[in-house]
Amino acid sequence: MKDIVSLQDGPNDISEELSSFFGNHEALHKGWLRELHSLAEPSFEEYETSKFVISVLERYCPSLDVTTPFPLSPTAVIAYIEPSETLELSKPILLRADMDALRMKGAPTDPPRKNDDYHHGCGHDGHTTCLLAVAHCLHELRHLCKRKVVLFFQPAEESGMPLKGGSGARVALDHGLLETIHPDVSAVYALHCWPPLRVGQVGIGDGPMMGTGTTFSIMIEGTGGHAATPGPDRSEPLLAACSLVCNGQSIVARGLSPFTSSTLAFTAVENVESRSLNVCPRKVSVQGIIRALDAEVKKTVFAQLCQIGKSIAEAYGCQVVISSREGYPATINSRDGASSAKEAARRAGLIVFDVGEGPSMVKPSLCAEDFSMLLIKRPGAYVWLGNGGSAGLHTSSLRFNENAVAKGAKFFAELALGRNCTEQH
Repeated sequence: MKDIVSLQDGPNDISEELSSFFGNHEALHKGWLRELHSLAEPSFEEYETSKFVISVLERYCPSLDVTTPFPLSPTAVIAYIEPSETLELSKPILLRADMDALRMKGAPTDPPRKNDDYHHGCGHDGHTTCLLAVAHCLHELRHLCKRKVVLFFQPAEESGMPLKGGSGARVALDHGLLETIHPDVSAVYALHCWPPLRVGQVGIGDGPMMGTGTTFSIMIEGTGGHAATPGPDRSEPLLAACSLVCNGQSIVARGLSPFTSSTLAFTAVENVESRSLNVCPRKVSVQGIIRALDAEVKKTVFAQLCQIGKSIAEAYGCQVVISSREGYPATINSRDGASSAKEAARRAGLIVFDVGEGPSMVKPSLCAEDFSMLLIKRPGAYVWLGNGGSAGLHTSSLRFNENAVAKGAKFFAELALGRNCTEQH
């Protein structure tokens, strides 16, 4: 793929106009963030969040077309602007924000929410606010818009549902987001708040940004029996499970190159049949997750886990059944998509840190992200937006930094209105 690097007229003037716009509307946009934070809702149930997004788009962005095109994902919202005059080389792009919250309680100091069982512990309220702010910008400064821009307010990044067909990105793609609804989109971009980076900083890599995961379940079955009557005719799966958890740590530590990014975490050991303290269980379930930046490395770890699991079960006289479920693919930026994102970030006045495995680089994360599915279909980039040294992701104390809203929104706006950021196929 060859990057198009032609400039629109007056990119500095555009950047100054964007700075003025987001400065003048800072209080309004921060208010949207507070409202979205109070509406925290779980995956595929973002009904009030979706209503709020639509209400803002209708009131503040009337020149944008707004649709809810997915019956299986009714909370998904797509807004787009298609100017009557476009530059020949300015191909359409898609900007995405996730909307769902986590099933967890916020910190005691967190502002009241409509439902205290859910909390925006991953900053999706801020991502949505940034996208609403850029929608507002695209409407007010539509005279500057020379390309079609699609804004995808996506539900269900955190957890997909088999009955729905997967996560929010998976459902949208399976129902034609980039094939029949907006097939002309040539590049896709998203951002995510990143606590280790300060407000005004971004992390962008031209390769893997986030990992891929596989969850596993290992069912070990033996005879079990009374805790007071051990003997040679007994096989105890709990002992086998404990041995598996301990010995499994050797897979990443000794079974992979020390320069390979991967983790193997055992997250649950469960007595399946009994809760009596004088009964050694007949069945024990061991569960966990494998993460890696490379899908082949993940397969290697799982293959070694299966081998060790079967050997340990046999050594303890037990039977074993091992199953797995694939998670999201690795989030991998295209080279030119990352380059375009870096240029847009610098024009937005942000300090850019390279993400990669090299010296002095910000290291990729083994967390997973379903925007990866869009990056498989189109070139583009996933960007980490500094959140000012806040609490970590997926914690009760995490809050999207209000001062990062304008930073993220201006970055999105620079992608949409500034130098051309698409790739030629």
